[in-house]
Amino acid sequence: MLTSTSAALKVRIEELLFTLQLLQGKPLVSFDASNLAGINELHILHSGTHKLQMQSIAGPLVMEQTVRLFEAARLGSVEALLEVLVDDPLILERALELNQDGFSPIHITAINGDIELVRAQLKIDSSLCSLKDRDGRTPIHLAAVKGRLDVMVELLSTCPELAREVTVQGETIFHLVVKSNQFEGFKVLLEKVGFHYLLSFKDQDGNTILHLAVCRKQIQTVELLLNSKSERMVEVNAKNLNNLTAMDQSSCDEGYFIIGWLLLRVIEQCAKSQETIEVTISHDQMERANSVTRF
Repeated sequence: MLTSTSAALKVRIEELLFTLQLLQGKPLVSFDASNLAGINELHILHSGTHKLQMQSIAGPLVMEQTVRLFEAARLGSVEALLEVLVDDPLILERALELNQDGFSPIHITAINGDIELVRAQLKIDSSLCSLKDRDGRTPIHLAAVKGRLDVMVELLSTCPELAREVTVQGETIFHLVVKSNQFEGFKVLLEKVGFHYLLSFKDQDGNTILHLAVCRKQIQTVELLLNSKSERMVEVNAKNLNNLTAMDQSSCDEGYFIIGWLLLRVIEQCAKSQETIEVTISHDQMERANSVTRF
């Protein structure tokens, strides 16, 4: 028989049910925090008696209470859920702690691209969108790396200020999509993010996203950045900590020649329209850019 305390806890049932979806048949993953590309196998194993052995998304949960929580979710029993909460009122809070890999449930669902679970967690607490993992990354940073477009849009809709968050390496979400070759993600961010100054934001190495895109020969990304019809302001001559501009990083192959031509086109358009974009270019850089016309 439940005590009167149970009645006061009923308001948390929806919240708890959303959270329990993460423990009931959903793919919980473990991977090397230093390498987001290395997604490994599911860590949930349960025996015939429904004992739960898991590399927990909730960190050091008490195993007995964790098993009860899993059983309550499996059975869909509100009364069982209430009993768990009565016995351990803090179990839900512990279920949202970082696991041993440094991730919380919303980080994991953002990586997996599970938009419904992301929405459910944001419904519980919208501040979860800014929760940082062990390496200082928010859910949108992880979604950007994996190219989870729906998750990125949902998180930005809930908290537009997320676009300003940077990692411990000084990377914005723009840096991360470019580094991860997520062109579709880059296009989504250009459309959704209104903070145009972020396009010239530098990471801890002094690289702007133009540096990164040129270095990786991402012609489509460079073209979008330098689109003269946009209102975006891109510092073409920004220098990184090695005192290099984006053009300085180019070499003599066809991909870089095309990028050089794009940069030169921006310079010419700025001169004609007298736009406020500050652009200077050395003689060597001009020669390199002009060489594309020699093919």
